[in-house]
Amino acid sequence: MEKLVKQYADAGDIVSLKYIFVDALDDDPTFTKYEEDYNYCRAIPDLLEEHVNLTPLTSDPAQWTEEYWVKLKLDLKKNFSDRRMSHMRKVAKVLMAEKVERLLKERQAAVRPAPAAPVQSAQPANAVPKAQPRVSIKTAEEQKAELRAQIDAHNQEVAEKQAAQKHAIEQKRAQFEREGQQEKGGTSSKKLWGVVLGGVTAVALIVLIIMLILRQGNPEM
Repeated sequence: MEKLVKQYADAGDIVSLKYIFVDALDDDPTFTKYEEDYNYCRAIPDLLEEHVNLTPLTSDPAQWTEEYWVKLKLDLKKNFSDRRMSHMRKVAKVLMAEKVERLLKERQAAVRPAPAAPVQSAQPANAVPKAQPRVSIKTAEEQKAELRAQIDAHNQEVAEKQAAQKHAIEQKRAQFEREGQQEKGGTSSKKLWGVVLGGVTAVALIVLIIMLILRQGNPEM
């Protein structure tokens, strides 16, 4: 399980978890990398929402295009439902079939056992034995130091990856917040313009009424 996902899950950071899973299928369309994480997070209250019909979900693979995929991702940000996520997992395997095939081959190669060493033929009795290379024996302290260096290097690599992922999530959150503020700002401008227009109309009506009253009192106007 990804350490960053568990950190967000234990903290109840629903927003960050949604950002991770929205892009998870682009990273791994087989979803193998995120399967355990998603199953762990499904039990978190308020993560999964009741499904709301936005872009119609189609079961026709001929309509599973890039444009359809983008719409599904946008809908998932608005309504993170398990039904939409399950549908997107099917679409990803078809739309990104080449990447799926490549990932499966890489994973099969990673678990494939190493080839057995060739059997050496027996040497004749009068053959001169070959000199064996001198093997340097490391002390226990040297072995500990080497192991410690490997562990430190691994921990540093993991920390760098987590920091990069966290930074990307924070950038996306900031972007979504800016987009939300822009939408609110546009709505406020429209409301302000409506108020101004209504005020101007009211003033014009008052002036017209005053002129009519004056004209009735003084017909020569």
